[in-house]
Parts: sequence; C-alpha cells; structure tokens
Amino acid sequence: MAGATSHLRQITYRVVPMISLVCSSMLTYALEFEDVSLRAGVHRKAPTAASAWGDVNANGWPDLWVSNHHGEIPSLYLNRGDATFEDVVMARLPHLAAGAVPDYYGAAWVDFDGDGDTDWLLARARPYAQEVRQTGPAEVRARINARKDGTSASFSLSTSGDLTLNLHRVWIDPSDPERTLFPVLQLGRRQTALDGRSVVLHASDSTLHEPADGPTDAREWFGVWFDAAKQRWHFDSTVTALGIVVTSTVDITEVQTSGFKSSHGALQDFLLTANGGEFRAVPLLEQPTPCHSITAGDFDNDGDLDLYMVCATPTGNAGNMLLVNDGRGHFTPRRSSGGGENGRANQVSAADYDQDGFLDLFVTNGGGQPPFANQGRHQLLRNVGNSNHWLEIDLVGGVSNPHGLGATVIVRTGKTLQRRLAGGSVHAFSQDHQRLHFGLGPNERVDEVTVSWPSGGVQMLNHVAADQILCIEEG
Repeated sequence: MAGATSHLRQITYRVVPMISLVCSSMLTYALEFEDVSLRAGVHRKAPTAASAWGDVNANGWPDLWVSNHHGEIPSLYLNRGDATFEDVVMARLPHLAAGAVPDYYGAAWVDFDGDGDTDWLLARARPYAQEVRQTGPAEVRARINARKDGTSASFSLSTSGDLTLNLHRVWIDPSDPERTLFPVLQLGRRQTALDGRSVVLHASDSTLHEPADGPTDAREWFGVWFDAAKQRWHFDSTVTALGIVVTSTVDITEVQTSGFKSSHGALQDFLLTANGGEFRAVPLLEQPTPCHSITAGDFDNDGDLDLYMVCATPTGNAGNMLLVNDGRGHFTPRRSSGGGENGRANQVSAADYDQDGFLDLFVTNGGGQPPFANQGRHQLLRNVGNSNHWLEIDLVGGVSNPHGLGATVIVRTGKTLQRRLAGGSVHAFSQDHQRLHFGLGPNERVDEVTVSWPSGGVQMLNHVAADQILCIEEG
C-alpha cells in the first residue's frame, strides 16, 4: 500500500476539548520576544556551530547542547525546571578538560540502543586542520595556515613541469578590515599582486630559481620558487587559511610538508549512551573520521536506527559512510555507500520522497569555499529497499500545534518498542522530512501505536496494518 494515506480518529485516555480557530487577514496580534539569556543562564559567548535540544536526564524538561567552534569547550545546559539552566558539560563530560578541544559540529539525540533512554551522538573535527594531498598524477591540493609564531608553513613537490596555481583565501576575519582578499605573491625574486585567482609559472623562468624569502613590508605573503638543480618546487605561506590547487604539465612526485603535519582533520566520534541520566562515552567507530553531518533513520527497515555520515577533508571529499545498527547500538560501517563523489560534501538530509516506505537521502557537495568547493552537484540517493515492512505517520494537532511538534509516538510490535519524538527533524543546518518513519522488519501489522500529545492528551491505535502512511489527528 505504498503511498496510501489513512485518517483515523481514536478515543483518548483523557478527553481534551477542541479549540475553534478563526482565521482572518483582518486580525492582527501583538508579537514580541523577550531576551531572557542572562537570567536563564545561557549567555555564554563563544564561537558556535550548532545546537540540539534533548532530555538528558529524562525528567520531561528539554535540555540544550551547543556545539562550540574553533576549539572552544562546548556547552550542555541542563534545564532546572524553573526557567533557568546550568552548564554541566564538564560534570557530565569530564574528558573534555584533557588536552586540546576539537571542533564539535552536529549532534543528535536518539535512542540508538532501544533501552528507553535518549542517547547522544557528537560529530567532531580537528580545528584549523591543514592538509596537503595529491589528488591526481599532476595535481596537488593544499589547505594551510600560518604558524602561531608568524613563521611560514611550507610544502614542496617534485616535477619538471610548468605549474598553474589556483589560490583562494579560505577564511577572512571580518573584524580585521586591513586584510585583503589576496596576499602578496612572492615569485622567486619578484614581488607581485595576484591578478585574478590563478597564476601560471614556468620552470624555465630564471627569476623563480632563487628562494622566495618574502617581503618585509607585507603582513601576509605566499611565496613560490623552483630549485632547478633538484627539479623541485617550493611553496611558503604566512597566510591564515589559504587554499591552493597546483596543477602541473608533468606528473608530480614526492610531496612533502615542512612546519606542520598534513592531516585530514579526523577525530574520534562518540556515541554517548544514557543510563538513568548518566552518559557513557563509547567510540562510534574504531577509526577516527573527518565526518561532520549526520542523519539518523531506519534505512533498512529492520526496526533500529542507522546513521549516514557525510565526510570531507579540508581539500575534498573523504567518502561518506552508512553505519548499520545491529539493534544494540553497535554500528558496522559501509563506505562508498553513495554520495560525496565530487566537490566537497557538507550536508545530508533524509525523506521517503517516492513514498515506497524506505528513507532516501539528499547530499550536497558544495561545502567550504573555493578552490575546493562550488563544484559539487546535488545528489539524491534513492533507497532501493528490501522485503521489510514499514509504517509512516503524519501528526495533525488540534489543541496542540498543527504539526504535533513535541508529541511522542511509540510503536509496539510484540515486545519491541520504537519511540520517535516529533521534534521538527532539524540537524546541523539541515532538516529531514518531519513524517515519522518506523521500520517493522518482517511484521505485517503493528500491535499498538501510542501518541502522547503536547496538550497532555494520549491516543492509542490497535492492530494497525503495515506498509501505509498513517495520518493521526488529535482529538
């Protein structure tokens, strides 16, 4: 019955009167927001990346996670239930105090292991990661930063060919207007301004055959010179976050860095499993990943939630991953599972766009800034599916809000319970389709569907057929 929609109104445990709504373009209402940050205790200043609401201690009050950026310790605001919050991140996650703090990006609150507690997934990356990577026989990509002491970061490569350089500043500090879009370009003994975004360098040009020491009157510069005796090109930069694509007319070999270690920014991702309000940090995978956008869904319709992770290095894609859940919160990665074929992947969202009961994916590949982005196409990844059954639910609020946001839906098949929160499906700059999706495995019928509405009303549906899109109206 793919695509079928049923509208069922059920008797509630508690009778809630319906409110009659009158809509008119002639009516106007006062609308005002009050900034209560100070008295609520959520007024911290820090570079930020994302936020996610979830119930950390299962007391019914929404708590708040804030993924801080640029190496700042994140925040976990525990809701006291009196309109104030307490930042308990160091008490709940003491391991953050040890060593350098990475960048935290996306976060998701989901019951991954099916024990009734809300677990917590954190996606991390290394701040200011620098990478020099050979991406083809005659192409090298680099994303480098000046060192903190002001000295240059350098790399070199061997080729006898002429070069084309494509240069872009990856990040500009808007608080520093003196910084120009392009640095001073030191070509051997010659100093020049970069005209446009690329420059062609000839190995036979004798003015390039002496080291580029850099001008003394420039705040930031990028230098290039050619060691003719060793047939080796050298690159030096005092620029903050410079992106470079080097293309040669002859194959490149022996790419080396100096003053920094090339890294794709991968760090260990953690699944924080909940038990009575306490969290235990469990590595999501054995190996660190450079992944930064995640969506959760039952992609194989077997009754537990899987993950799809979008991954990219500072200079390009790293291969997205599908993590298949075994039902106990343990995940098996499947690389090259579609997406991230070009450009620089940055976001993923999920929806059953063809209404066949299997969640599909949409991936974008234009992450970051030139020269490593703005080249990737949009990718819609259709889920081919299998023989497992499914149920999808749309909520229509009456006394509650129209979309039933804040409602909890529990689906029972035998002794197996699946819970979903109608929370808007927003994560890290993206939003999944708000329709609630449940994989049912071999079950052709659901024993019981329970909806707990924000208004306090509860509705139950019994013996619901699988393989349909069900619309449940509050009332």
